Amino acid sequence: MAGVTDAPFRDIAIQCGADYGISEMVTSQISLWQSKKTQPRLKSHFIEQPKIIQIAGASADVIRDAAIASQALHADAIEINMGCPAKKVCNVLAGSALLQNEKLVAKIYSINLKVGLGCDG
Repeated sequence: MAGVTDAPFRDIAIQCGADYGISEMVTSQISLWQSKKTQPRLKSHFIEQPKIIQIAGASADVIRDAAIASQALHADAIEINMGCPAKKVCNVLAGSALLQNEKLVAKIYSINLKVGLGCDG
């Protein structure tokens, strides 16, 4: 729901009792994180912690790099999007399309365990 459930909406959800908020989905390609579209999505507008960054990607190495870069942004955890059905996301085999490749999903989770972010098994 990137671009729809933006930071003010997420702040309202937290104020109304949500336990935490997760950033809008951003690409795992950190070379694109400087864009005007992505920068606001990476900045925490949340009233409370933890800071959780949601990333989408289809390469274990690129997702690993994004997880490491998220640490520099003081993320407490990352969430790897594996549910987005949007065509532009699925066309690059990210989001829900990522689930077609069980071995890749397992590799992604094992890499994220190694960097210590957002995976509890």
